[in-house]
Amino acid sequence: SSRVRRAHSDAVTARLGVEAAPGLLGAAAPRRYLLLLGNPAEARDLGGHLGNWAEVVATDGRLDVVRVGGPYDLFGPTGPDRPFLADRSSFPRSLLEMNPTRFPQNWGATPDLPTVARLAAELYPQSRGGAPLDGVIYADPTAFAAAIGITGPVPVPGTDITVDSDTAAEFLERGQYGLFARESEGDEAVTELVRTALDRLLEGRLPAPDAVASAFGPSVDGGHLKFFSLHESDRELLERLHLDGAIAVTRGDDALAVITRNANPSKIDSYLKRSIDQRVTWDPDSGEVRTRVTVELTNTAPATGLPQVVGLAPPGSPAGTNRTELAVLTPLRATGATVDGAATAIGSRDDLDGLHRHTLQVDLAPGQTRTVAFDLSGRLDPGDYRLRWIAQPLVNADDARLVITSSGRPFRGGAGSGTVDLTEDLTGGGRNITIRMQS
Repeated sequence: SSRVRRAHSDAVTARLGVEAAPGLLGAAAPRRYLLLLGNPAEARDLGGHLGNWAEVVATDGRLDVVRVGGPYDLFGPTGPDRPFLADRSSFPRSLLEMNPTRFPQNWGATPDLPTVARLAAELYPQSRGGAPLDGVIYADPTAFAAAIGITGPVPVPGTDITVDSDTAAEFLERGQYGLFARESEGDEAVTELVRTALDRLLEGRLPAPDAVASAFGPSVDGGHLKFFSLHESDRELLERLHLDGAIAVTRGDDALAVITRNANPSKIDSYLKRSIDQRVTWDPDSGEVRTRVTVELTNTAPATGLPQVVGLAPPGSPAGTNRTELAVLTPLRATGATVDGAATAIGSRDDLDGLHRHTLQVDLAPGQTRTVAFDLSGRLDPGDYRLRWIAQPLVNADDARLVITSSGRPFRGGAGSGTVDLTEDLTGGGRNITIRMQS
């Protein structure tokens, strides 16, 4: 029964926890982890532009914050000692085109945390020295707010503001940008805020494990908190906990990720809303599939009154314009695309293992809604239809659904079509869906 299977799964996870947890916490040797704090106010594939980082060392169960900084505390685009990648061909071109060896804030320009971890493992030690990294953690303002729920409210340096679990995410995603006369002052204040919160979290007595799981569980489910270990022995546990952040797609299955990447650049994406409609026609006997992915993008930003770093627009565009690079990741080939009903060119390339990336650029003026459609086709393994839905953790949750129609045998139960709400039952920022066919 499902209850027996769940009990067995829980027992396996508990055993793995007993085996792996001491190593993760530095029992055999110190572990060095890099925490990357992303901010989806400026969207990247993993979630957000990397606004801060922290180096955390685990030794015999104790966690210490060694360093905290911003992107340019690592290196900048014009510095003399920029790091390099030994084998650029091992990384997706869509990541490399964001120049991660010049702009560390772009390390999250892939939705796959294992790829980000490999990148950071090469570049971070070249910048900061020290021992090799043992793992990489990604967290965004939603996860940061969950941490504040454990530490208690934390003051924002240089202001009379104190953030708590209800206000921390909104402050980081919007509120901070109108507070400081210079952007550098805001960066310094947020860095100190992060340092204080982490020190309190790791130096204090953590609640019981079930309370920690309750505090961070929604962040893990939504993909706002991820952890990938560079040690093979840790990975089964992190995968079972839905923490590993891997874009793991089984060959022969369908998959879809809809990715928005800020192209201004600005902090306008806290005003971006997305509605995603995936229409699939499935032949269970041949495995042939035809899909139309329709993405409705709305820029809810006001036309006036935005801080400069938020409202900064491309030349010739009104303030508050959101220029976004929209992509779909899928095993299917693109046969065409439209923007507001007009055919448009798209760029297509191979990306993560077995997936193609189909991309175009869209400008959204304040208050504007635009509709983009991608037509896809291909052949998958026949039989039941299996989809890996990969959610992008942004400020505003998507409205997303799958509508599937069989061109052959009906689905189990006799129906010829059906609808699935893709935003329900997320684990680790994604969902595996199986639509079973009648035999």
